[in-house]
Amino acid sequence: MDTEATRLTRLLVPLVLGRPAATELAKLVREAEFIARVRVITVARLGEISLGKLTLKPGLRCADAVVVEPFKNLRKGQTLRFLAEATWRCDSSDAVAGETALLFLGKWDGRLARGTTPLSSYKPEILQLDLAGCGRMPITNGAVAPGLIYDLGRYFPRPKGVEKYQSYPISQVTFEKTVRRLLITAKPTR
Repeated sequence: MDTEATRLTRLLVPLVLGRPAATELAKLVREAEFIARVRVITVARLGEISLGKLTLKPGLRCADAVVVEPFKNLRKGQTLRFLAEATWRCDSSDAVAGETALLFLGKWDGRLARGTTPLSSYKPEILQLDLAGCGRMPITNGAVAPGLIYDLGRYFPRPKGVEKYQSYPISQVTFEKTVRRLLITAKPTR
């Protein structure tokens, strides 16, 4: 049951601990612009970035990936590029070359850190992980590590000893079936 104290805790803990707020799986699926299982090909820095008179070197840390299994607004075999570095203090955006991961992505607004000017020249081609980097869920040994999703128990049995809001690995097949089911129910009815 979602009590007033629980909602307040979910709001305040990220502010105190400096972490992005947890979210519901259905909300993450609904709000992500792109969802796919991908294989990360490379992770590298891209050129220089100029912010007025300031030039940052060596540039943005980005990952190039190929879509293995599309779920939303992507095609199988399509390549994509996403930001693999923090855009603010509590951002955990990252990528590892060679990994397979389930990604929840949106278009990047061009911001690097609080107060910087958006970099419109990069905007069209780079995507950004949703939920401050927690939209990247690595797949290891057939299991997804779902991160900051607080309602996992609603969809998947919670192992013994795991606290209510604690994350736990979930079978990749089961997790992806649930994402597909949520995509169907998230579509607006006409």
